[in-house]
Amino acid sequence: MKFSVSSFVFKSLTSTLARNSIRKMSSYGSSAGSRIAGKTVLITGASAGIGEATAYELAEASGGDIRLILSARRVENLSKISKDLEAKYPKVKVLPLALDVSKYKEIPQWVKDIPQEWSNVDVLINNA
Repeated sequence: MKFSVSSFVFKSLTSTLARNSIRKMSSYGSSAGSRIAGKTVLITGASAGIGEATAYELAEASGGDIRLILSARRVENLSKISKDLEAKYPKVKVLPLALDVSKYKEIPQWVKDIPQEWSNVDVLINNA
């Protein structure tokens, strides 16, 4: 039996999963937006699927007051997503960075190469 999911269905599903997870952040009495507003969030695996959907949902939940470090192997996808996020949410700051987390020996240097003004990461979403 062969199973296939259309791109539209997959994007819809991942967006719903990300949205539901972010809404659960508000279960302790404060809204998700106020909890992440002004924070710097690093998302691995952000070039598609759940990582991409999470970036959009965080931008929306924060009212655009967020800094997103988006990392993945497919940097060309990250560039498109970054431009789209910044167009939809003018206050959002996005830093797209190529990273292959399977090459774990390169990660310490990758961290050192993050610009100083982005180096204080408040939230890590390890999706890769």
